Amino acid sequence: MHKTLSISDDSGFIGLANLSMYNSFVSPEWDFEMIKKRIVEQINSNNILFWSTGREDNWKVSITTAHVSKSEKFYRREEALIEVTNGKLYLVNYETLSMAAQFLDIKLPENHLAEIYVELENGLYIAKFGQFV
Repeated sequence: MHKTLSISDDSGFIGLANLSMYNSFVSPEWDFEMIKKRIVEQINSNNILFWSTGREDNWKVSITTAHVSKSEKFYRREEALIEVTNGKLYLVNYETLSMAAQFLDIKLPENHLAEIYVELENGLYIAKFGQFV
């Protein structure tokens, strides 16, 4: 499987999330430390991979289940666990996570991100990701 997805990033953070398990709501009065704590809790629960892109931009994210050569010239590499429970992982940005953190009635994925996903069999995955400069 190989799929390339695109997402806007106005904050310098994007991620890949199991939105059927991601606990989004924090508080109508959240602050950055509160949402950061929630994201870390969700990372530790294997519900999201979330990373700093280093700059605001429109990003293309390629997702593959094939082996990627270690000789690829990545700016940085990371590895983490993520669980798939509904057959999909969604590409998300900080903006959508912060909206869902503030408003209880915001359900993820939001309409404008509903088609930005990859289908995978349910299970626990070791995700290896790298960023090109």
